[in-house]
Amino acid sequence: MPKRDIDRVKYLLLQYVQKKSSYSEQYELFEIIEKDENSASVKEVLFQLLDEEPHVELDHQIAQRILNNVFDETKKTLKFKKQYILFKFLAAACLLGIIVGGYWFIKNQNTSNENTSNQVLLAKDITAPQSNKASVTLEDGSIIYLDSLNNKNIGQVQLTKNAKGELIYKANGNALQDNKSIQYNTLTNPRGSKVVDIILSDGTHIWLNAGSSLKYPMTFIGNERNVVLKGEGYFEVAKVVSNKGARMPFSVESGAVKTEVLGTHFNIEAYEDEENTQVTLLEGKVKVNAKAESASVDLQPGQQANIEKNNINNIQVKNIDPEQYIAWKNGYFSFESTPLKEVMKQAERWYNIQVIYPSTLANIKFSGDIGNNLNLEQFLSLLSVTRIKYTLEGRLLKLYH
Repeated sequence: MPKRDIDRVKYLLLQYVQKKSSYSEQYELFEIIEKDENSASVKEVLFQLLDEEPHVELDHQIAQRILNNVFDETKKTLKFKKQYILFKFLAAACLLGIIVGGYWFIKNQNTSNENTSNQVLLAKDITAPQSNKASVTLEDGSIIYLDSLNNKNIGQVQLTKNAKGELIYKANGNALQDNKSIQYNTLTNPRGSKVVDIILSDGTHIWLNAGSSLKYPMTFIGNERNVVLKGEGYFEVAKVVSNKGARMPFSVESGAVKTEVLGTHFNIEAYEDEENTQVTLLEGKVKVNAKAESASVDLQPGQQANIEKNNINNIQVKNIDPEQYIAWKNGYFSFESTPLKEVMKQAERWYNIQVIYPSTLANIKFSGDIGNNLNLEQFLSLLSVTRIKYTLEGRLLKLYH
C-alpha cells in the first residue's frame, strides 16, 4: 500500500477509535478493511497508532488477540444493532475485530450486554455533511484525498487547494507541448460529503454534488474539451479560443447524453439510479444530444431538457425556474410540487442513509425551501405537513402512514 494511502488509513483509524469519524469516513475505512490485500497494512498502521498515540485505549496484547481472529469471543460480550452503515464491514469478520471488536471491547468490557445493545441512532444524530470527503484518482491509479491536500505537482501541472477549499489545476506554459496524450483524473465526491468545486486547467469552474464523480483531463489538448459526469454537477464554462482563433467547444458526457457548449452556465443531473437525465441552462446556449440517436435540442436560458434513459430519442424541453435546480450548490434544498420519491433520493445522498417506503407514498408532493446544513430530524420536518411517520434503524429510514 502506498505511503499516502497508509497515512489515510492511519487518519481514519484514529478518527474512529476516538469516536470522531463521520459516517462517510467510517464507510471509507470499512471499504479499505474489507479488501484482503490491505490486511497487513492495516495491522501495521494499528500498531503504529499504539506506539505514537498513547491515549488510544488499545494495548498490544489485546490488539494482537483481536488480529488473531477472536471475533467469536468478542461477540459473546457484545451485541450489535444491525446498522446499515456497518453492513459491509460485518461481512469481514476477521478484520472486524480491529475496529468494532477492538475499540468497543476495550471501552465496554465491563459493561453489561443489555447496555451495549441499546445504542440507538436518532434522526438528530445524523447531521448534514460536516466536511469534504472527496478524492482525486490520478491516471496511474493513485488517490489524493482533498482534506489532506496542499500542493502537488503532476508533470507540468500543479494541483492546489485554495483557502476556499477549491481544487485548482494550473498548467505551466509548456504543459500542452509536453503532453502528447491526454491524461485523465477523476474527482469523486461520495454520499454524505459536502459539495466540492474544481477549477480545471482551462479556467472552467465546476461544482460537484454528493454521490457524484467527474472525469476530466489534467490539461486540454487539441480543439475540443471533453469531460464525463456521473451524478450532478454545475458548470461555469470558460470561453477558450484555439490557436486558429476559433472558440473551443466544451462537452459533458453523462450516460447516453452529450451536452455541448462554448461558454455558459448550466446544471446536469445524471445519477445512475435515476430514470432521467436533466440539463438545465442558466446562461448562454447549449446543445443536448442523445449520443446513440439523432435527437438533439438547443436550450435557451431558463429551459430544461429531460431525457428518459429508456427512451433517449425523446428529449422533452420545458421552461423552469433554474434557481430551484442549483439550490444544492447554493446551500439549500428547493422543492416545488416535488414527489416524495425525489425528495428522499436527495436525502439519501446528502445524509448517506437508505430510505424505504410503501409505493402509496411515492408521489406525495412537497413544496418549500430548507437549508442543507440541518440535521436529518430537522430535514424531516417537511413531513409534518403530511400524516407520514418515520422510524430510524441505524441509517435505515422507514416511512409509513
